[in-house]
Formats: sequence, structure tokens, C-alpha cells
Amino acid sequence: MWFAENKSWSEYRRSLGGFSAIVCKDGSTVWAEDASGKTIASGEAGVDDASVIQSAVNAAPTDSRIVVKGKFTIDKKITIDKILTITNGWFVCTTSPAIEIFDGDTSGSNPDKVTFIDCRFEGDGTNDILKFRYCSNWQIISCKIWNCSRAIVLERTWGDASLLFTSIIDATPPDNDGAISCITPENDNTNSFTVAHTSIRIRNNNAFCIYCHPQASGRVHNILIHDVQHEQEGCFLGGICTNIKIRDCGLHGLAGSLKLDDAGALDIKGGILSNIYLSWCEKVFVRTNLEAKMQDKPLLEIGGGRDILIEKPVFRGLVVNEGVPYFKIGAEYNCENFVIDGGIVVGGGAGAFLETEANTVHKRCFVRNVLFYSFNGNSRYSTCYIHKTNGRQVYFENCCFLETDYCSLTDYLPATLLRDCIGEYLDRNSDTATFSGDGTTTQFSIAHGLVSAPQKVLVTPMTADAASDFYVTADDTNIYINYKSAPPSGTDNLKLSWYAEV
Repeated sequence: MWFAENKSWSEYRRSLGGFSAIVCKDGSTVWAEDASGKTIASGEAGVDDASVIQSAVNAAPTDSRIVVKGKFTIDKKITIDKILTITNGWFVCTTSPAIEIFDGDTSGSNPDKVTFIDCRFEGDGTNDILKFRYCSNWQIISCKIWNCSRAIVLERTWGDASLLFTSIIDATPPDNDGAISCITPENDNTNSFTVAHTSIRIRNNNAFCIYCHPQASGRVHNILIHDVQHEQEGCFLGGICTNIKIRDCGLHGLAGSLKLDDAGALDIKGGILSNIYLSWCEKVFVRTNLEAKMQDKPLLEIGGGRDILIEKPVFRGLVVNEGVPYFKIGAEYNCENFVIDGGIVVGGGAGAFLETEANTVHKRCFVRNVLFYSFNGNSRYSTCYIHKTNGRQVYFENCCFLETDYCSLTDYLPATLLRDCIGEYLDRNSDTATFSGDGTTTQFSIAHGLVSAPQKVLVTPMTADAASDFYVTADDTNIYINYKSAPPSGTDNLKLSWYAEV
């Protein structure tokens, strides 16, 4: 017999505690019986498994427990339409989805709290396993789901008790979909679920562990991800979502950790994440270590957004490919209130620490309290910047630059503004400036970016129109070229090189 040796059937049943039904196998027979021992249904093992389990589900009182002991073939969909807990079974699933939680009402949120505990689900490599539809507070606890396409499909599910806990998932989702897939419902949206103490592995580098499709009324929201591990192929979280908290996770996917088209209220603390891409985002806080699993992509790239705080990032000896920055902002949209605050950049190297794109506007962007030490040490890269501006302005405040002579501060000095910084780059700067004369203007200004008014300034004309008599003055912000008579009109006809020291 499949149950424990030296125990009678009645003793074994008593050891299981309270249940409404038990489903089991013995030789060529599969059967289900209720708590009193009365047979609910029976059939041929491996042929009638799904129908016997469905009979047990149909007969079970609401808010009861079904114990499933043994290995069962699920070749017909099982539907659960009431509060129910299923424990212990091993389900070999050849249909899609194998189990659907749905009571037929797309406007409600029942069944409430359907729970699977200590179950194993084995797919056929191409099918979906569990599909929760228009229901609430689902729970999957200490389960293993493997060899499937999508492990869990959520269609407008609700409830703060929705939980995937202490489980393992190994799946091969389609491109641009997830092992946990929040699909588009006919009304409203999926919200409020937790994934904790769980390991997820996917076998498609173009897929995700969790993917949030567009919802009928907005974005998937309220997801808590705590102590979750993901590595090897694919990206962890993708799609459109808001109010996401990630805590103490190790998300090392070969395609990055996050690739979100639209993200709001994203809060990441602790753990280690690999490359992050946010097309548009708002109210983002990141305080975690970042690593470069994709060395041809920035550690963090933000297409555009507002109210973004990156706090205390730490990089030691981290390198990416030639020309790739650590942080890149504003490739698609304007970026406003972007702040990197604190952190240590030791060794390593990149095309730039921060790159701001030229085709968008950046307002109130700051790098504060960061120590740069031997960035691009030993000239790993031939062209390397602390800030590659593409002409867009960023303030560096209270930063320290030590042994960073292997890289340039900036590609366009007026766009990199220094306040209360120490170390290299602060006592000398040089660049070129180009203006268009109009025949009347006699004073032209250049923002120098030094910490105070320069004590030494050298300005050299590089075009004939710029060579008229002039004298130079300076203050804490600008160098002023003062012509005795206005240069002639022209387009970009005044080009000057300048050098300044504090």
C-alpha cells in the first residue's frame, strides 16, 4: 500500500486530521471518500484521476480540506468554485490550464481563499498549471511547479492574503510573458499579492518570472516581493505595474531584474539586483546593490520620469562594455527630480558613471555625497566620463573625486555643475564655447562649473570674428568675454577655447 507501513487504513486516516475528502490510489484503482469513509467516486488509476478529484471537489463543503495522496494524471481541467484547501498531491498535468479557480462570475471576487499546500505540479512543458480567475485571496504554500509554460495565471484577482510562499517554480513562459502572468481581464485589474521565500527559474531569456499585462482599468498594483531568488535565463519583473515593493531579493537574471514599460511607486531595498530598465516611472526609490549581468546595458536605465531617488549604491570593481554607462536617464521622456544620493564608486569603469540623453529635458537632477575613487582605473576605457551630458545639466554636490585622472569629468562642462565638491577636476577646467554674433551684443558668458570664481582665466579666439579686442572677467558662475566693439553678425561665427583655475 502507498500509505505508511505498520499503519492500518483507519489509523492513517486519523493521522491526517480534519478533512472533507481524501483522494488516493491503490494499484489500478483511484478513489475518493469523505470523512466518514463513504466512497464519493472511483475509477481506473491514470485514466479517471481528474474526474475522481473533480467529484471530490464538487462534493466538498465550502471552506473545507481535501487531502490528495499519490501521483495523479490531470488530463482534464479541474474547476474549483468554492473556498477549499488541497494538500499533499502530486499532479502530472497534460491539459491547460490543469486547474482553474473560477465560479463563473466575472463581476465578483469569489471563490475566496482557495489554497494549495505541499503539492507538486508537473506540466508537459507547454501548458499552464494554475489559473485563478475573478477570485480573491488565493494561496500557494510550500509547493513545486515545474516543466510548464506558465505556472500561475492571474485574471483580476484580489485580496491582501493572496500569497505564493516557500515554493519553487521552474517554467518556460512564451516571449514577453511570465511564469506568473497577470493577464488582461474583461474588467478591473489584478492587485495585492505577495511572493515570498520563493525560488523562480525560467528557461527563456525573452520571458519573465512575473509579467504584468495591461489591465482593463489601469495597471497591476500592490505587489510585495520578499526574499525571492531568480538567476540564469530571463528577466524577473516586466510589463505595467505600480506600488511594487521588493525586499532583500537576489534577482540575477541574465536579461536583468526589471524591464517595466510603466512603473509607479517602485520601492527596492536590500539584496542584489542586476540591470534595471524603466521606460517611464514615477516615485521610485532604489537602495540595493546592482550588478551587471548584461554588460552591454546600463545598470539602471530610465527612459524618463519624475521623483526618482537612488540611495547609497555601491560598486566595487564593476565594469561594463566600452561606451556603456552605469546610469542612463532620459532617452524617451523628460526626467525630473532625479537624485543619486550617497555611495562609493571604487575602481571599475564604464562609458560614464551617469549619462543624460540630449533629446529630452532634465530638471532638478543631482548626484550628491558620492565618493569616486580610481574610476576607470588604469585607463580601461579610452573614453570615460563621470558625467556624459550630451548637453543636459546635472548638479554634482558634496562629491569627492580621488585618483580619477583616468577619466574625464564631463563631455560638456557648462552642463556639469559642481557645488561643494573636493578632489580632482575642481582647480582647473577647459573647454570650447561657440556663439553667434548679431552685430550689437558685446558680452558673452560661459558657465565654468568651478566651485568658486577662478583666479586664472585664459580665453583664446579660434575664429577670425572672435579675435576682436576683448577683456575677460569672472564670478562664481560664469566667465564673461567683453568685446570693446560688437563682433559681426553670423551663425556660430564666434568660437573660443578657455581654461580656468580656482
